[in-house]
Amino acid sequence: MHPNPRRIIPVVILIAVAALAAWWYFGVNRAQAQDKSLAASGTIESTQVRISPELGGRVVTVNATEGDFVHAGDVLIQLDTALLEAQRAQADAALSVAKANADAAAANVAAAKTGQPAAESAQTAAQAALDAARANQALLKAGPTDEQILAAEAQLNQAEANRQAIEASLNALTAASRPEEVTAAWTRLGWARQGYYSMTVVLTTQQIEDVRTAMTTAQSNLIQAEARKAELEKDSRTPPSALDAATVAIADAQAALDAAGLAYDAAQDSTQPFYLQIEAARKNWELAQLNQSQAEARHTALDADDNMIQEALDAAESTSDDAQTLVDDAKAAYDALADSPQADRLDEAWDQASDAQNDLNALGRSGTTTVEALLNQLDAAAALCDAAAANLTNLKNGARPEQLDAVQAQVDAAQAQVDAAQAQVDTAQTRVDAAQAQSDAANAQVDAAQAAIDTLDVQIGKLTIVAPADGVILSRSIEPGEMASPGASLLILADLSRLTITVYIPEDRYGVINLSDAAQVTVDSYPGLSFSGVVTHIADKAEFTPRNVQTAEGRRTTVFAVKLSIENPDGKLKPGMPADVDFGE
Repeated sequence: MHPNPRRIIPVVILIAVAALAAWWYFGVNRAQAQDKSLAASGTIESTQVRISPELGGRVVTVNATEGDFVHAGDVLIQLDTALLEAQRAQADAALSVAKANADAAAANVAAAKTGQPAAESAQTAAQAALDAARANQALLKAGPTDEQILAAEAQLNQAEANRQAIEASLNALTAASRPEEVTAAWTRLGWARQGYYSMTVVLTTQQIEDVRTAMTTAQSNLIQAEARKAELEKDSRTPPSALDAATVAIADAQAALDAAGLAYDAAQDSTQPFYLQIEAARKNWELAQLNQSQAEARHTALDADDNMIQEALDAAESTSDDAQTLVDDAKAAYDALADSPQADRLDEAWDQASDAQNDLNALGRSGTTTVEALLNQLDAAAALCDAAAANLTNLKNGARPEQLDAVQAQVDAAQAQVDAAQAQVDTAQTRVDAAQAQSDAANAQVDAAQAAIDTLDVQIGKLTIVAPADGVILSRSIEPGEMASPGASLLILADLSRLTITVYIPEDRYGVINLSDAAQVTVDSYPGLSFSGVVTHIADKAEFTPRNVQTAEGRRTTVFAVKLSIENPDGKLKPGMPADVDFGE
């Protein structure tokens, strides 16, 4: 029996449909499943840095050409700094002057402050004197108390007892001599000493001229010292220590002139005792010696300073030479008086006084106590007795009108001294305030000069253009000798540490990609090697595929741009390389 074809044909058709469905499900659909991994292609790009100067200027050197690889910090372009360097030198000189002025102002402040304690001490002393005068005035007006009278009587009794004790000691010491012998010896000693101290002589013209020569030399030394300091002050290189030495030299010269003037005045005064004329000449010589020693010490100290200028050393040496000249002239003036016939007469008078003293003391001696010493003590004790007796009498009689007037005058004088001392304190404070204001202004000038230098340093630094990062020079638009304008693009640098790639993802796969997703990037230059990428941007607006798509149907397809950053630790990747990006399934 043969099968019925009409029944077999539908079965065959069903089997064929089932087979086709199976093929579609297990073949095509599986292939599509295998193609679900997302990949795209693009071109590697780099972050471009346009290198421009902040300040304009002439280009001196360009150290990079197109294609060169540079490191961060490499000097790429050097602009001309000659003008700014010259301005900085001027500013540096101004800073030195400002600092010197500030140091001088600070010294003035210190000098002004040194006068304050003395003025304040004088004020305190004057106030104490005023308080004492007012207290004394109050006592006189109130009259003496019984206690004061008793105290005055006790003071008189004590003074009288002390006088009697000294007189007893003198009598015991001169017991072997008659009282009239002691009195005569004491009188002879007084006359002999009076003859020495009152002796006057007529100096010769040459002696006076020798003293005057020393004074003239002292005047010349002062003028020269002032002139040397003025010259050093004009030189901005002069160190403060040299100016200080010049100031001290002027003070020494002034002191020497004062001493020489006193010696000359004494020599011209015929009523002046001769011993005082010699003493004035001796003091002038000794001061000249001291000044010369100090001048030499200052010269030595300045010479030990390696930073000292030659002009200051020359000035110190000249000052020392002038001081030595004054020593010679002052010694000649002293010798003219001390080694003279008049001096021989003075020596004779002194010998007479010494003999009289020896004769007096020969009348008695006990250890270190002499008749002369006891007689001096007796005179002093008698004076104390007289003063104590007068004080007791005044207390008992009360204050007389003339005493009240006198004490009022003392109060008025003490008040005037207080007012004068207060004026000195105010003046000293005013000087300190003025000196401090000058010091503050000088310090402000220092700050301004330093700020000017700092500004120029910043500007000079900006004329050296360095690479901001590692990278490759893409283009160069400047050559040495050309002028660069501020903000003009001179070089374009590709930053290889920040590479990116942009790929386009079909709309139907757009949703599977998220920010920060990882991807693998491969390039033809390094087969088998992949680089890590991270999604950094996903476009929120669709666009048509690029125009290199050949068919109109393809161009109608919309895509989304996805941007990735690529790690490039070894610098193998370069801008412009075509690359494939695999996002995985």
